[in-house]
Amino acid sequence: MIKNLSAFVSKGKFDRPIEGILITSSMVVATDSFKLIEVKGETGIKDSFTVKLPEKLKSFDTITRAGVEATIHNKGAQYKAMAKPADEYPKYERVIPTEEPIVSIKLSPEHLKEICIAFENGGGMTLSIYGDTKPVVFTNDKEDKRALLMPISK
Repeated sequence: MIKNLSAFVSKGKFDRPIEGILITSSMVVATDSFKLIEVKGETGIKDSFTVKLPEKLKSFDTITRAGVEATIHNKGAQYKAMAKPADEYPKYERVIPTEEPIVSIKLSPEHLKEICIAFENGGGMTLSIYGDTKPVVFTNDKEDKRALLMPISK
């Protein structure tokens, strides 16, 4: 059984449904073609497979599999989908940078979320990074908002 990974999918005017989910014994990968999340850990699945959510679904609660059929559970309803071989999932590793990062900063997800919510209606948001011990500066496209977020001590 796979638990919900759909929380990372965009909400509001940039709403994007999950395009595909890769499920292996040791990880789950989901993408909406704009963002990607990879979660490592035991899944309880023996044979890897990929599944595409039906178009009307933008999220799911759990996914189970029986043979070539996957059952997607969402808010009490069940939807059937074809479970396809894992090698049909796009080679997502190609888009993940492999070189050393220029800078790594540890931030609080809760504080980052609060800043993102404050910037929701301002178009794009720019992050300016001045070093791994200095605050990250956020500005919006209109340049009428600015926020700072201190890194978490390493």
